[in-house]
Amino acid sequence: AENIRDYMKLGGRPACSLAKTLQEDYGVKIFYEDFGDQGAALSAKGDFGYGILINLGNAPWRRNFSLAHELFHLLTFDHWKSPRQEKLADSFAAALLLPAEPLLSILRSRTTEGQLSFETLAEIAREFDVSIDALLWRTVNLGVTKKEAVEEALRNPNFKALDRIHRVWTKPDSLPERYVRLCFTAYRTGKIGRAKLAEFLETSLVDLVAEMNAQEEEVTNDGADQIAVVGC
Repeated sequence: AENIRDYMKLGGRPACSLAKTLQEDYGVKIFYEDFGDQGAALSAKGDFGYGILINLGNAPWRRNFSLAHELFHLLTFDHWKSPRQEKLADSFAAALLLPAEPLLSILRSRTTEGQLSFETLAEIAREFDVSIDALLWRTVNLGVTKKEAVEEALRNPNFKALDRIHRVWTKPDSLPERYVRLCFTAYRTGKIGRAKLAEFLETSLVDLVAEMNAQEEEVTNDGADQIAVVGC
Protein backbone atom coordinates (compact mmCIF):
# COMPACT_ATOMS: atom_id res chain seq x y z
CA ALA A 1 0.00 0.00 0.00
CA GLU A 2 2.82 2.41 0.82
CA ASN A 3 4.56 1.62 -2.47
CA ILE A 4 1.37 2.17 -4.45
CA ARG A 5 0.60 5.42 -2.63
CA ASP A 6 4.08 6.75 -3.40
CA TYR A 7 4.06 5.48 -6.99
CA MET A 8 0.67 7.06 -7.72
CA LYS A 9 1.64 10.26 -5.86
CA LEU A 10 -1.54 10.25 -3.78
CA GLY A 11 -0.11 12.44 -1.01
CA GLY A 12 -0.89 12.42 2.68
CA ARG A 13 -4.68 12.30 2.21
CA PRO A 14 -5.09 9.66 -0.51
CA ALA A 15 -8.89 9.56 -0.38
CA CYS A 16 -8.98 13.09 -1.77
CA SER A 17 -7.13 12.17 -4.98
CA LEU A 18 -7.55 8.42 -5.50
CA ALA A 19 -10.59 8.41 -7.79
CA LYS A 20 -9.34 11.20 -10.06
CA THR A 21 -5.84 9.70 -10.27
CA LEU A 22 -7.20 6.27 -11.18
CA GLN A 23 -9.40 7.74 -13.90
CA GLU A 24 -7.12 10.35 -15.42
CA ASP A 25 -3.68 8.74 -15.03
CA TYR A 26 -4.52 5.05 -15.28
CA GLY A 27 -7.68 4.96 -17.35
CA VAL A 28 -9.77 3.12 -14.75
CA LYS A 29 -13.47 3.66 -15.39
CA ILE A 30 -15.36 4.22 -12.14
CA PHE A 31 -19.15 3.89 -12.20
CA TYR A 32 -21.70 4.44 -9.45
CA GLU A 33 -25.00 2.64 -9.05
CA ASP A 34 -27.28 2.19 -6.07
CA PHE A 35 -27.59 -1.56 -5.54
CA GLY A 36 -28.91 -1.45 -1.99
CA ASP A 37 -27.53 -4.03 0.40
CA GLN A 38 -26.22 -6.31 -2.34
CA GLY A 39 -22.60 -5.31 -1.74
CA ALA A 40 -20.24 -2.36 -1.61
CA ALA A 41 -18.35 -2.59 -4.91
CA LEU A 42 -16.96 -4.84 -7.60
CA SER A 43 -14.21 -4.60 -10.19
CA ALA A 44 -13.59 -6.05 -13.63
CA LYS A 45 -10.97 -6.28 -16.33
CA GLY A 46 -11.64 -6.78 -20.03
CA ASP A 47 -11.05 -5.46 -23.54
CA PHE A 48 -12.34 -2.12 -22.27
CA GLY A 49 -9.55 -1.93 -19.69
CA TYR A 50 -10.23 -1.74 -15.97
CA GLY A 51 -13.55 -0.84 -14.37
CA ILE A 52 -14.91 -0.40 -10.84
CA LEU A 53 -18.56 -0.21 -9.84
CA ILE A 54 -19.26 1.46 -6.48
CA ASN A 55 -22.50 1.32 -4.50
CA LEU A 56 -23.92 4.84 -4.67
CA GLY A 57 -26.14 4.10 -1.68
CA ASN A 58 -23.15 3.99 0.67
CA ALA A 59 -21.71 7.01 2.44
CA PRO A 60 -18.91 8.84 0.57
CA TRP A 61 -16.28 7.77 3.10
CA ARG A 62 -17.43 4.16 2.75
CA ARG A 63 -17.20 4.50 -1.04
CA ASN A 64 -13.60 5.71 -0.65
CA PHE A 65 -12.74 2.55 1.24
CA SER A 66 -14.49 0.40 -1.34
CA LEU A 67 -12.53 2.07 -4.13
CA ALA A 68 -9.22 1.36 -2.39
CA HIS A 69 -10.38 -2.21 -1.70
CA GLU A 70 -11.16 -2.79 -5.38
CA LEU A 71 -7.83 -1.28 -6.39
CA PHE A 72 -6.17 -4.17 -4.54
CA HIS A 73 -8.22 -6.63 -6.60
CA LEU A 74 -7.23 -4.92 -9.85
CA LEU A 75 -3.57 -4.94 -8.87
CA THR A 76 -3.68 -8.68 -8.15
CA PHE A 77 -6.25 -9.60 -10.81
CA ASP A 78 -4.09 -11.86 -12.98
CA HIS A 79 -1.36 -12.87 -10.62
CA TRP A 80 -2.63 -14.07 -7.29
CA LYS A 81 -5.65 -15.66 -5.64
CA SER A 82 -6.16 -16.51 -1.99
CA PRO A 83 -9.03 -17.42 0.36
CA ARG A 84 -7.84 -14.48 2.49
CA GLN A 85 -8.04 -12.03 -0.39
CA GLU A 86 -10.99 -10.02 0.95
CA LYS A 87 -9.31 -9.49 4.32
CA LEU A 88 -6.06 -8.57 2.63
CA ALA A 89 -7.91 -6.13 0.37
CA ASP A 90 -9.38 -4.46 3.48
CA SER A 91 -5.93 -4.24 5.07
CA PHE A 92 -4.54 -2.75 1.87
CA ALA A 93 -7.35 -0.18 1.70
CA ALA A 94 -6.84 0.92 5.30
CA ALA A 95 -3.08 1.25 4.84
CA LEU A 96 -3.51 3.14 1.56
CA LEU A 97 -6.08 5.64 2.82
CA LEU A 98 -4.51 6.07 6.26
CA PRO A 99 -0.75 6.18 5.59
CA ALA A 100 1.29 5.56 8.71
CA GLU A 101 3.55 8.60 8.77
CA PRO A 102 0.92 11.35 8.23
CA LEU A 103 -1.57 9.60 10.50
CA LEU A 104 0.88 9.05 13.37
CA SER A 105 2.01 12.66 13.08
CA ILE A 106 -1.51 14.03 13.43
CA LEU A 107 -2.35 11.60 16.25
CA ARG A 108 0.72 12.70 18.23
CA SER A 109 -0.08 16.37 17.75
CA ARG A 110 -3.63 15.94 19.06
CA THR A 111 -3.04 13.58 21.96
CA THR A 112 -3.57 15.19 25.36
CA GLU A 113 -2.18 13.46 28.45
CA GLY A 114 -2.14 10.14 26.66
CA GLN A 115 -5.77 10.43 25.55
CA LEU A 116 -7.57 11.04 22.24
CA SER A 117 -11.05 12.47 22.61
CA PHE A 118 -13.97 11.12 20.60
CA GLU A 119 -14.33 14.57 19.03
CA THR A 120 -10.69 14.54 17.93
CA LEU A 121 -10.93 11.06 16.43
CA ALA A 122 -14.09 11.97 14.55
CA GLU A 123 -12.38 15.06 13.16
CA ILE A 124 -9.35 13.05 12.01
CA ALA A 125 -11.63 10.56 10.28
CA ARG A 126 -13.25 13.46 8.42
CA GLU A 127 -9.86 14.88 7.45
CA PHE A 128 -8.80 11.57 5.90
CA ASP A 129 -12.33 11.05 4.52
CA VAL A 130 -12.69 7.55 5.96
CA SER A 131 -15.13 5.97 8.39
CA ILE A 132 -14.45 6.14 12.10
CA ASP A 133 -14.30 2.33 12.14
CA ALA A 134 -11.52 2.28 9.54
CA LEU A 135 -9.58 4.92 11.46
CA LEU A 136 -9.82 3.16 14.81
CA TRP A 137 -8.82 -0.25 13.50
CA ARG A 138 -5.89 1.36 11.72
CA THR A 139 -4.72 2.83 15.03
CA VAL A 140 -4.88 -0.68 16.50
CA ASN A 141 -2.76 -2.08 13.67
CA LEU A 142 -0.24 0.73 14.16
CA GLY A 143 -0.01 -0.05 17.88
CA VAL A 144 -1.44 3.30 19.00
CA THR A 145 -4.57 1.94 20.66
CA LYS A 146 -5.73 -1.36 22.15
CA LYS A 147 -8.29 -3.61 20.48
CA GLU A 148 -10.46 -3.70 23.62
CA ALA A 149 -10.57 0.11 23.85
CA VAL A 150 -11.59 0.42 20.19
CA GLU A 151 -14.33 -2.19 20.54
CA GLU A 152 -15.71 -0.35 23.55
CA ALA A 153 -15.60 3.01 21.75
CA LEU A 154 -17.43 1.63 18.73
CA ARG A 155 -20.23 0.39 20.98
CA ASN A 156 -20.74 3.92 22.30
CA PRO A 157 -23.71 5.57 20.50
CA ASN A 158 -22.38 9.05 21.25
CA PHE A 159 -19.20 8.25 19.34
CA LYS A 160 -21.16 7.18 16.28
CA ALA A 161 -23.27 10.33 16.53
CA LEU A 162 -20.15 12.49 16.63
CA ASP A 163 -18.87 10.80 13.49
CA ARG A 164 -22.00 11.82 11.55
CA ILE A 165 -21.80 15.50 12.52
CA HIS A 166 -20.58 17.83 9.76
CA ARG A 167 -20.13 14.98 7.30
CA VAL A 168 -20.84 16.10 3.73
CA TRP A 169 -22.83 13.51 1.80
CA THR A 170 -21.97 13.94 -1.88
CA LYS A 171 -23.32 11.92 -4.78
CA PRO A 172 -21.18 11.61 -7.90
CA ASP A 173 -22.63 11.18 -11.36
CA SER A 174 -23.35 7.57 -12.23
CA LEU A 175 -21.21 7.86 -15.37
CA PRO A 176 -17.60 8.96 -14.82
CA GLU A 177 -16.56 12.25 -16.40
CA ARG A 178 -13.68 10.68 -18.31
CA TYR A 179 -15.97 7.97 -19.69
CA VAL A 180 -18.37 10.60 -21.01
CA ARG A 181 -15.50 12.53 -22.61
CA LEU A 182 -14.25 9.36 -24.32
CA CYS A 183 -17.72 8.66 -25.67
CA PHE A 184 -18.02 12.12 -27.22
CA THR A 185 -14.48 11.89 -28.60
CA ALA A 186 -15.34 8.57 -30.25
CA TYR A 187 -18.43 10.17 -31.76
CA ARG A 188 -16.65 13.30 -33.03
CA THR A 189 -13.91 11.19 -34.65
CA GLY A 190 -16.48 9.03 -36.43
CA LYS A 191 -15.86 5.82 -34.50
CA ILE A 192 -19.47 5.58 -33.27
CA GLY A 193 -22.77 7.09 -34.38
CA ARG A 194 -25.36 9.02 -32.40
CA ALA A 195 -27.43 5.93 -31.63
CA LYS A 196 -24.43 4.14 -30.13
CA LEU A 197 -23.44 7.31 -28.28
CA ALA A 198 -26.90 7.54 -26.73
CA GLU A 199 -26.67 3.88 -25.71
CA PHE A 200 -23.29 4.37 -24.05
CA LEU A 201 -24.53 7.48 -22.22
CA GLU A 202 -27.72 5.69 -21.11
CA THR A 203 -30.04 8.31 -22.56
CA SER A 204 -32.58 8.51 -25.34
CA LEU A 205 -31.55 9.55 -28.84
CA VAL A 206 -34.05 12.44 -28.74
CA ASP A 207 -32.64 13.88 -25.52
CA LEU A 208 -29.07 13.40 -26.74
CA VAL A 209 -29.68 15.19 -30.05
CA ALA A 210 -31.38 18.10 -28.29
CA GLU A 211 -28.46 18.48 -25.87
CA MET A 212 -25.86 18.26 -28.63
CA ASN A 213 -27.68 20.82 -30.76
CA ALA A 214 -27.75 23.21 -27.81
CA GLN A 215 -24.01 22.76 -27.29
CA GLU A 216 -23.22 23.25 -30.98
CA GLU A 217 -25.08 26.57 -31.01
CA GLU A 218 -22.58 27.90 -28.45
CA VAL A 219 -19.59 27.12 -30.68
CA THR A 220 -18.70 29.55 -33.45
CA ASN A 221 -16.39 28.64 -36.31
CA ASP A 222 -13.90 31.44 -36.96
CA GLY A 223 -11.74 29.29 -39.22
CA ALA A 224 -9.03 28.57 -36.61
CA ASP A 225 -9.20 25.24 -34.82
CA GLN A 226 -5.53 24.30 -34.46
CA ILE A 227 -2.36 25.66 -32.91
CA ALA A 228 1.24 25.03 -33.90
CA VAL A 229 3.43 23.00 -31.52
CA VAL A 230 7.14 23.74 -31.24
CA GLY A 231 9.73 21.42 -29.72
CA CYS A 232 7.38 18.65 -28.64
